[in-house]
Amino acid sequence: MFKKMWLIIAVFLVGLLMVQEISYALIPGVGAAVRRVKKNMQEDQKAEEAKKVPVNVGNTVCPVMGTKVEPGKALTVEYGGKLYNVCCPICVKEFKKNPKKYVTIVEKQMKGKGQE
Repeated sequence: MFKKMWLIIAVFLVGLLMVQEISYALIPGVGAAVRRVKKNMQEDQKAEEAKKVPVNVGNTVCPVMGTKVEPGKALTVEYGGKLYNVCCPICVKEFKKNPKKYVTIVEKQMKGKGQE
């Protein structure tokens, strides 16, 4: 009995899909409208993904070692959608072990310089 019920549901759903495709072809403008909506949705999705690109906070002092680093030339660690500059691969490992600690250090450094 359940097999028949699932078969009926499957046939019904396939029928709905076919009706939808046929209506796109028969009703002028519907197919084009659906394509525009799909295209707009894809563009919106790409824009959202672009927003997720991490931003470099621009710290000039390594939060782990306390040495100077040059933003753009330094190694970076991503955490919480932001990139933090560190001086060496060892600092990358240390930062990843306790990121909240080092983020707090960077935030204090940036506030001290007025660079929030």
